[in-house]
Amino acid sequence: PTYVDNLVDLVTTKVGPESCVYANEGPGPYSITVRNRGPSRAYQVVLVDSIPNAQLQYVPGTLTVSGNNAAGPVSNAACSVTPDGSTIQCSLGALRPTQATAGDQVITVQYQLRAAANVPAQDAVRNVAVSSSGCSSDPTANGTACVRDQFEAVATLPDNTAEAFTNVCARADLFVLKSSNAQSYVAGVNSNN
Repeated sequence: PTYVDNLVDLVTTKVGPESCVYANEGPGPYSITVRNRGPSRAYQVVLVDSIPNAQLQYVPGTLTVSGNNAAGPVSNAACSVTPDGSTIQCSLGALRPTQATAGDQVITVQYQLRAAANVPAQDAVRNVAVSSSGCSSDPTANGTACVRDQFEAVATLPDNTAEAFTNVCARADLFVLKSSNAQSYVAGVNSNN
């Protein structure tokens, strides 16, 4: 027999803050999109975002999910955050093939991170997100388990991984105070105080 395996090309993009994130200050926004360039439908699509939580910390309650999968709208319930905030994982369902401009099969995950309280200033803190598809055929169509066949090798194309680099910047809060014990000053006369 001849076996024909499905082929999917999951494309993940990630955007972080355009400017510095400062320790103990407001958070920076992050946005991840996932779509399937096809040509086949992708089943059991999962997005995993690993947060470098020694430098950047997830801001609770900021996670939102928008877009549609093959079954309809995807809600915030599709995603979960580990208790320590180090990983965001989203079960996105099945994605039909779509074009870059089509919005109906593009899933967007947005959230905010802030710099950890005592993190030193540093350039390019790396934050990586990876999307994957667990099945080469619809596992519900024939009531069997997920079939992977050779799908895993062809599905891990380089564009299923995206990264954002965040600059953590330092901000100095300097205060200068000068005092003198002189009672009065005369213009042009050196006071030595």
